[in-house]
Amino acid sequence: MVIVHPANLVLTVALAMQVGKNNVEIVGKIPNIGRYLDRMGLYSLTKTKSPFVYHKKEEASRTFCT
Repeated sequence: MVIVHPANLVLTVALAMQVGKNNVEIVGKIPNIGRYLDRMGLYSLTKTKSPFVYHKKEEASRTFCT
């Protein structure tokens, strides 16, 4: 199990924004739980392509008939 403290995520994103996308990469084997990092957008801030493939679900909406 991998536990990432939210403060570590904030520091990682801040660093990535400061040094630029081309200077940041995620290295090493990422467990399947890492797909949450992808959904949060962490991979979009790095030059590392996300290893996770999933189908984004359409957001649910409710319509009310009057």
